[in-house]
Amino acid sequence: MKNSTKTTLLLTMLTATYCTTVLAGGPALREIGTPASVGTAGALHPVNTLDPSAAFTNPAGMSFIEGDQFRFGGQYLIAEMHFESGEQSTSNGSDGGNAGEHSPIPGFYGNMHMNERWTVGFGMSGAFGGGLDYGSDFVGRYQAHKSILTAAAITGSASYKVNEQLSFGFGLSAVNVALELEIATPTPGPGALTPETDGLVHIDEIDDWAEQFHLGFIYKINPQFTLGAVYHSEVDVTLEGDVRFTNVMPIPFDKTTVDAKLSFADIIDVGLVYSPTPDVNYIFEVDYENWDDFETVGLEIDANGDPILKSLTYNFKDTYRAAFAVMHFLPDNYIISGGVSYDSSVVDDKDRRVDLPLDDQMRFSFAFGRRVAGEYDWSLAASFVNMGDGKIDQTMFADTPFEHRVQGEFETNHLIALSASYKYYF
Repeated sequence: MKNSTKTTLLLTMLTATYCTTVLAGGPALREIGTPASVGTAGALHPVNTLDPSAAFTNPAGMSFIEGDQFRFGGQYLIAEMHFESGEQSTSNGSDGGNAGEHSPIPGFYGNMHMNERWTVGFGMSGAFGGGLDYGSDFVGRYQAHKSILTAAAITGSASYKVNEQLSFGFGLSAVNVALELEIATPTPGPGALTPETDGLVHIDEIDDWAEQFHLGFIYKINPQFTLGAVYHSEVDVTLEGDVRFTNVMPIPFDKTTVDAKLSFADIIDVGLVYSPTPDVNYIFEVDYENWDDFETVGLEIDANGDPILKSLTYNFKDTYRAAFAVMHFLPDNYIISGGVSYDSSVVDDKDRRVDLPLDDQMRFSFAFGRRVAGEYDWSLAASFVNMGDGKIDQTMFADTPFEHRVQGEFETNHLIALSASYKYYF
């Protein structure tokens, strides 16, 4: 196929925009819809010996869970993300309103003790992802108009109890990653870089399956201290599907296919529980996420049999996290917990784009429930995530006729996670 200069420019812009948007996909999902997760700001993940969600967060914890259990429930995510364009923006359009998505996410987990040594578990939950929808006239629409990235994990796991103090665990997740994406594209001629003349690129739910393994241990140092650590492997996917064009001329095709090779960081997560009395737990957690190994993204756009290959590099950096939580067992089997956590940003201010509006993050969480040992429990939990100012200052399509600047910050940038669950013993 012989492409015109305008066609080649269009596909180059599409490739650059697509790669960054698919990588970002909005806020990462920490909460997994259980009180052990939402109610502690995630601090209990590596030292979870109370809840069958350990099948995903640290399989070694299943060895110390009381009895055979099944928990089901879910959470509802409410994202509020309002961008305010600065005076130095040269792009035409609006600030986009609320770009955040509201999403229900179900989940369930279970564990069964096979004998005194072995315990098996399973689960299904949202692993990571997020969504953005700024609207078609957004000032940064050539970076992001709409992007919804989801990842659901189906997990099987097992733990081996060495003795009353030490256990090891292993889990394997089948992760389905899917992307729905719409990108505005400038068109040559009069009125370029205005919403009225833009073209639109549609990428509808391209997806792939990948594996992720989890390897951890729990060590009860003494009745007061419990140490836990878990390694979650990277997730590598190649998203495949169709690309459609609307009002994008002149090009000699109306449909292409796309393959995007992506990687999501591996994680080392370490936690410590201090129990000065049987009724109180103080929980400490730190983690490290290896993002700077995944700076290069490969993309192939196949236009009527003519492949266009790209390899783009991004300035992602490793991130770290610290969390603290308190869990208190009250009279009449009631439980309350609260937690706070800090997550560092995956990009510096100079590299942040509207399709990756994450900054340093602070989480504040609370949970309340009732536990009847050997029978059932229920819980309600909430988490508030402040995702920072998310300052943006980017030049789009540099050294082309479409060069323009997007500058500003997020006036509102937060996420609320509401959770309810029920657990029973069988």
